[in-house]
Amino acid sequence: MNWNTIYITGKSDFREDVRKRLEHTDLKFMPGYIDNSTTSTIHDLYWIDDKAAVRNFKEAIGSKLVWKYRLQFYDCLEKFIQSQNESQSADFTSEELSMIEEVKDHMLHPELYPSH
Repeated sequence: MNWNTIYITGKSDFREDVRKRLEHTDLKFMPGYIDNSTTSTIHDLYWIDDKAAVRNFKEAIGSKLVWKYRLQFYDCLEKFIQSQNESQSADFTSEELSMIEEVKDHMLHPELYPSH
């Protein structure tokens, strides 16, 4: 049997409710672990049977929990990481984002900024 990795993010701590719901299904899955200490976004990881579609996984969890926690599912590590990066940049104020862009511009075009 082969496994597909599914990453889940949500608005609040959904992990226990999702795990309980999955335990009462016929879906073959294994819970995983991702260190949650580096981000404020709650996330979790599961491996599901490669014959099962992500849709089956969502149906096993149920629409009530998906909507309650605004769950988002990723079957690709790159998309999951991108979503984490986007949510972290959303935590900056507009002034901080402006300063970040200024530093990026300075690094890309140092000739425009003479040193003192």
